[in-house]
Amino acid sequence: MSFAVSSAFAQTQNLPASTDTTEKKHFPYAAACEDVKAQSQILLNLQHQLNQNPKQHAQIREDFWKRVELIGTPIIENYDEQHSRIVFLWKGAQHNVRLIGGPSNDHEWLTRLPNTDIWFKESIIDHRYIGSYSFAVDLPNLEGYLSNYCPHLNPKLKESRMQRRAVIQVQRIDPFNKKTYLASDDTSGLRNENLVALKDAPSFIDPKQYPNVHQPQLQEFVLDSKILNNSRKIQIYQSKAKKNQSYITAIFFDGQQYNELLNVPKALDILVEQGQLPPIQAIFVSPPNDQERPKELTPNTKFSAFFSDD
Repeated sequence: MSFAVSSAFAQTQNLPASTDTTEKKHFPYAAACEDVKAQSQILLNLQHQLNQNPKQHAQIREDFWKRVELIGTPIIENYDEQHSRIVFLWKGAQHNVRLIGGPSNDHEWLTRLPNTDIWFKESIIDHRYIGSYSFAVDLPNLEGYLSNYCPHLNPKLKESRMQRRAVIQVQRIDPFNKKTYLASDDTSGLRNENLVALKDAPSFIDPKQYPNVHQPQLQEFVLDSKILNNSRKIQIYQSKAKKNQSYITAIFFDGQQYNELLNVPKALDILVEQGQLPPIQAIFVSPPNDQERPKELTPNTKFSAFFSDD
C-alpha cells in the first residue's frame, strides 16, 4: 500500500479495557505545549494580525477558519525545490491534540497557538509524499506522566501500549479535508482516516476504486510452530500470473488486519493489473492472540527464528 498504514484502521470497539472513565479521573489531561513556534507563512501572518489587533481576536480567528474551510487542509507551502512545509490544523480542542500517522507515522503532538482555538503541527517533507492521518483530540492521561509532554522537556518519556492505544477512543478525522480512506457514510465500524498527496506523489490506489474490483480469494491454514510452541492462522494470496511466471513474496504480520481491515489483497490485485507490480504472493501471518502479539513483535531471537525457519 502507498499509505502510512501501520498506525491505523483498527476497529473502534477493540479498546483496552483499562481506559474507562474511573481511571481517567485519576490524572489530568496533558497540558497545551506552547513552546513550539509556528514557521509557516499562514500562521505567522495570523499571529501578526492578532498582535496588531488585540480587540478583534474573535473576528480574526473566525475569518481564519473560514479561509481554512475554503482552501482545505492540510496547508501545503512550498519550501524549496524538493520539499514542502505541511501544516496540520485542528480547531477547538480543550486540552491537547495528537496527529495519528502523517509524515512520521507516529502519534505526534500539536501545539496550541497561544490564546486561540488553533492547534498546529508543521513538518518539512518531500514533494513526493503520500500518506494518511487522523487526530486524537483531548487524549486522557491514563498514567500521570503526560502532564508535560513537550518533547524538548523530556525526550526520554516512553508511553505504554495502553496509553498509545487510548488514541482510538478519541480519534477524529480532519473536518477540513474531504479526502478520506472510507466514505463519509461508511457503516463498517472501522476507523476512517484522511488522505494527503503532494504534487509529485506517485499514482496510488484510491480506496474508492475497491467496490468495482472483484474480491480475491485466499487460502487459509493453521501454522504450528515448534520454535514458539503455539499455533496461528495464516492466509495466502496469489495474484494472477502467466504460465511459468514466478512470484515475488511479501509477508504481513498483523495479517488479519492487513487482509480484512485494509483489504491489501484487493490493492495488490489492482497494482498487478496496472503493471505496477509483478505477480506477487502475500502471506498474512496473524498472532495467536492479543496477549502474545507484543511479546512476539518485540525483537527477540525466537521470533526471528520463526520468521526464517517456520
